[in-house]
Amino acid sequence: MPTVGLLAAASVVLLDQSSKTLADRALVPGQQVDLLGDVVGFQLVYNFDAALGARVPEWFFLTVTAVVTVIVARNLPRAALARTAVAYGLLLAGAWGNGLDRALRPPGFPAGGVVDFVALQVGGPLPRFNVADLAILAGFVLLLATMGSEERALDAGAVA
Repeated sequence: MPTVGLLAAASVVLLDQSSKTLADRALVPGQQVDLLGDVVGFQLVYNFDAALGARVPEWFFLTVTAVVTVIVARNLPRAALARTAVAYGLLLAGAWGNGLDRALRPPGFPAGGVVDFVALQVGGPLPRFNVADLAILAGFVLLLATMGSEERALDAGAVA
C-alpha cells in the first residue's frame, strides 16, 4: 500500500504547487474574482501565519512538516487498505505543499508566504485556502473514516 499513498502524495503536491503558481501569476493580490456570485471565487493572499491567522514562530511550520513526515513514514507501510494509504498520502501532500511554500516562496526560508487563493463565503467570509489545505482536511477525515475498517483488515490479515 505504500506506493498508493506515495502516488497520491506526489500527485497532490504537483497539483498544489501548479495551482499556486497559476494563482500567483493570474490573480491580483487581494482582489476577489467571483465564480458563483460572491459564494465561490478566487482571491490571492499570502499567508505568513498559521491556520485562522494564529501567530506562531517561523520554525513551527517546518517542525510540523517534519513531524507529519515521520508519522506518515512510520504508518504508511503498515496500511492494510488503499484508502488508508491515500489518507496518509493526502496528509503528507498537504504538509509538504505548504512546507514548500514556507521554504521556497518570498521572503524565503523559513518564512515564505503560503499562497492561498480559494475564496468561499458560507454564512460570511471564510479564510482563504489552497489545495494543500484541502488535502490535509480530506486526509484527516478519510483517516478517521477508515480507522475501524483498517483495524478489522489488520485483524483479518487482509492486504487490500
